[in-house]
Amino acid sequence: MNLLEYEITTISPMFASRNGSTFELTSQSVRGVLRFWFRAVIPRILNIHHYDGREENYIGLKKAEELIFGSTKIKSTFDVIIEEIDLQKSRNTDEFAPGRYNKYGIYGVENREFLKENSKIKLIFVIKDEKVKELLNDLLILTSLVSGFGAKSRKGFGSFKINNITNITLNDILNKLDEENKKIFSNDKFELNPTEFNGEVADYPVLVRGYYKSFSINKNNNSFKDVYNYLFRTARNFNQKGIYTKTKLRLRRKGGDSFTSAIHEVERNNGERDIIFHQSILGLPINYKTWDGQHRRLRGSNYTLKPRETDRKASPLFISVHKKNSGYTIRFLVLKSRLTNSDSKLIFQKSRNRIFVKGNENYDELIEELKNNVRG
Repeated sequence: MNLLEYEITTISPMFASRNGSTFELTSQSVRGVLRFWFRAVIPRILNIHHYDGREENYIGLKKAEELIFGSTKIKSTFDVIIEEIDLQKSRNTDEFAPGRYNKYGIYGVENREFLKENSKIKLIFVIKDEKVKELLNDLLILTSLVSGFGAKSRKGFGSFKINNITNITLNDILNKLDEENKKIFSNDKFELNPTEFNGEVADYPVLVRGYYKSFSINKNNNSFKDVYNYLFRTARNFNQKGIYTKTKLRLRRKGGDSFTSAIHEVERNNGERDIIFHQSILGLPINYKTWDGQHRRLRGSNYTLKPRETDRKASPLFISVHKKNSGYTIRFLVLKSRLTNSDSKLIFQKSRNRIFVKGNENYDELIEELKNNVRG
């Protein structure tokens, strides 16, 4: 048994919590994030539907996960200990998102205690099986490059750097993870062949060639407040909106305003409508709220757009923030995965009234919109 120790420094506010109010980064949270990225990379070298001569949906993935992270039958190969070094906590989100109407990027966590930028935490991995040591190291580096810890990590929050580890590219760490996974799973039970998705959208997010797109932009910003405004500003003038808010609004308005069309149709409470919610590709459900007088002949109300077979589909867009000497680098990573299960129908609902509308899995459209807005 040995240890892997890391000191990490937060780059953006971290909204990790056990109780939904006070800040706490838990070992379960760290393990969960590492497990997510393990699931994303393992299909690069392993047939996730094969194990011990059997072909069954995800059987190889489940066995591989169990081998590293444990299960009710098998103990995990590692434990995580978190030590506080220099934590700067706050509840004042006006520090980076000033004003009542500038909380779009942190909707749902705006009242939580968070960890401020430049806070330091020590992560200690207690290794019980030597063969997973490099894998865990590489998974943590991957997390630092494309994600973070805590709520809203897909929107650039909870980003961190690993102190004393620099100049590692995404391609470098993916190649290193491939080699480590090949060593660990090189036995006669697993099939060391990349999973074939046959051009179909994957059922869950994967970092497999052809199923992800990553690009970055350098910003000469002085603080995370500037980064937040760049991403999520909610100005009335379209050209002054943030990159994320611009992208979502452009998608909403493709072929006409999908929401405005749907709120009139849902009053009839039946059938299927030929309305496409292009913005659904950025995650579901989407909650809309209108007020009296906003739309002709309609009183203010609450509306929800959601999948038919589940309550939630997370966004395929991962934004991560990285600090440089000259400012910040913002990475946009899109992982193609299925949002609408077996068909593209979504439920648009107002109270008990509902209609069926169409979702969107055009990832090329999303990537192009993002790039266009980044270019300005």
